[in-house]
Amino acid sequence: MNALGIEARELKVRWRGRLVLGPLDLDIGAGERVSLHGAAGSGKSALFQALVRRDAYDRDLRVRGSLRLGSMDVLGERRLSHLRQRVGLVPPFPTMLPGTVYDNVAFAPRMRGVEDRGALDALVEQALRTAALWTQVRDRLDAPATEFSVGEQQRIAMARAMAQQPGVLLLDQPFALLDDATARLLEATLYELPDTTVVLATPDERRASRFSPRVIELGGQQKVAHG
Repeated sequence: MNALGIEARELKVRWRGRLVLGPLDLDIGAGERVSLHGAAGSGKSALFQALVRRDAYDRDLRVRGSLRLGSMDVLGERRLSHLRQRVGLVPPFPTMLPGTVYDNVAFAPRMRGVEDRGALDALVEQALRTAALWTQVRDRLDAPATEFSVGEQQRIAMARAMAQQPGVLLLDQPFALLDDATARLLEATLYELPDTTVVLATPDERRASRFSPRVIELGGQQKVAHG
C-alpha cells in the first residue's frame, strides 16, 4: 500500500462533552515521519482515535470538522473496514488477540485475503524482525501470545500493525514498556519503514526530536498544529 497524507481542518474531538482536541488544522505529507509532542491531555491520542473512527462505536466520543487520509474522507467513510486496512495503530498498552504469536501477526494479512502459507510466513517474519522480536520468538510462534511479557506483547502488537502494511502507522507512546536500548532500536527501524507515513505521539520532548526532525506541538485549544 502507498503512504497516505493526513489533513485536518477545524477538527474537534469531544469526550463526554468535553473538548479534548481542537479546533485543529494539520497537514502531514504522504511518507513523512512526524512526532506529535504534548503533555497528557493535549489531544495526541484523541487525534489517533479520530483517524481510526473510534467514534463509530464509542458513543462518548464525538468528532467534527474535516479529516482526510489521502483522498479519503475519514469522517464520511462508511466502510470502516476499508479505512482500517489503511491505518495501523499501536496503543500504549498491548491487547493480544486470542491465539498464538503467529495468529496475532498474521491477522491483518489473512483478513485481506492472503492465504498462501509461504507468503504469510514471510510477512510474519519481516514484521517481527522490524519489531526487533524475531530472534526471541521464532521458535515459539505457536505459543499463546498472552504467555509473553508485557514488553514482548507490545512488540507483537507493533508487528501486527506492520504486517497490516498500512498507508499510515500511528504510534501512541509505544515505547513506555520497553527498555531504552530496545526503544532506540525500534525508533530507528520504524523511521525507515517503506511506503508508510509514520506518526509518533509522545510526551517526551527528547524522544520526539530524536525520532523526527519535524515535531508538531499539541496543547490547548489551538487553531494550527505547529511543527
